[in-house]
Amino acid sequence: MVRQDSRSAPPSDAALRDELGPAHGAYRALLDAYPDTRPEWKWYGVRNGWTLKLLDEKRNLCFIKPGDGAFTVAFTLGHDAVNRALESDLPTNVLHQIATGPAYPEGRGVRLRIETEHEIEPVHTLIRLKRGGGRQSGAPRHPRKKAARRPPSPAGPYPPAPRQDRSSPAHRRGRSPG
Repeated sequence: MVRQDSRSAPPSDAALRDELGPAHGAYRALLDAYPDTRPEWKWYGVRNGWTLKLLDEKRNLCFIKPGDGAFTVAFTLGHDAVNRALESDLPTNVLHQIATGPAYPEGRGVRLRIETEHEIEPVHTLIRLKRGGGRQSGAPRHPRKKAARRPPSPAGPYPPAPRQDRSSPAHRRGRSPG
């Protein structure tokens, strides 16, 4: 298994080929489809071992975890990407997983297990959606607009405290209500 017991070195191509078996072709096809991305191996401890992060500039596109004749591609989709995915023509099982997947502060988690090249098309769709819609690989990314900063309020960064009800007997006795 590619887990390995140490973080001394990421798995070699030979170890990956042995671990993935017939899924190695799909793995190579996925990486070759995105030459403008940067693959980066990360060690996630003895229990989880090595995982390949696919980065678009500094942004995580997906995590690829090899193991047992297949590999798992994990995504964290933000709110906009989830909405675009639910309106797309992804297979029903993938749409169900997106709709019911775990929600994290960063977005909704989706995991796809890939065993053959025929199963990889949803991964390409999710990468396109994560990159910002129908943008094709290598197409220039539009710069994000910065939100206009509001001038600070005279009371500081916090909203004013709610007014207390001064008609209550607790207020007249100098005690706080409640």
